[in-house]
Amino acid sequence: MLAADFVRDEPDPFHWRMGVRPLELDKWLIKDARFEVDLAELRLQLVERRDEIIYCEEGSEGACAEIYAAICAHCSLSEAETFVPAGREIIEAARLIVQEDLCVMTRKNGLWVMVACAVAFPTSWDVQSKFGKSLDEIHEPVPRYSTDLSKSMNVFFDRLRAEAPVWRSNRTLSDRSSLRLEPYTRSQEAQTEITSDNAGDKVFLRVEYQTLRKFPMSDSVLFTIRILQQPLRELLDEPVALRSLVRGLARMPPDIATYKRGTHNYEEVIVEWAKRSGIEIT
Repeated sequence: MLAADFVRDEPDPFHWRMGVRPLELDKWLIKDARFEVDLAELRLQLVERRDEIIYCEEGSEGACAEIYAAICAHCSLSEAETFVPAGREIIEAARLIVQEDLCVMTRKNGLWVMVACAVAFPTSWDVQSKFGKSLDEIHEPVPRYSTDLSKSMNVFFDRLRAEAPVWRSNRTLSDRSSLRLEPYTRSQEAQTEITSDNAGDKVFLRVEYQTLRKFPMSDSVLFTIRILQQPLRELLDEPVALRSLVRGLARMPPDIATYKRGTHNYEEVIVEWAKRSGIEIT
């Protein structure tokens, strides 16, 4: 599974869309060749900033336990391997056996609220500002969310069925290869050393592969986020995806491009690099 696999044409004119697709349960969580590398980085992040990664609201332990059991079953772990202490350690234990970040949403007072999470590799946001918040509050910084997505997303969560999980993807560009992007990277200035000569090696396509699955006993929804990254040069072997990506840059409105800061910073050099690399942009 590569980041380029999830590049598709953006709607023209641009608007946010959920773009969910049916998910086969045997493909729910993906273990690949990066497993040991990703888990090593996760453990390092937990040592350095556990309190910025692991959150568990009192009363959400039952939902976390149900989710943990499902993850263990999916990963075919033995009984000895699945022992876990109570409390907030449940969601942490679940995160330590998969490559995906985990967010647990439960319906409270008519709103879907994040009640537990284990997020080590956010894309330019901090967990502290999202934990305990509703869907609309979580997405408040996203331009056009209220008009494009708010109603449909809340209805979707209400109607999601345990037997019908889904997946979706979200993409951006970054001049950093690290899995964890701190909030300040959203407002950073362009690196002047990145030019149309080296953009293929210095700019990365970053994709969030996301799944949503309802758990019936706790009536909670688990939202998983898996980070996939490739330097743009690797997309030369996927010209259809690269052309789609470059067309999307040209169509992106200024407010969205600014929100996706890496896109805004490097649009011109990426287009020029693609042309120099022999990619016809139509």
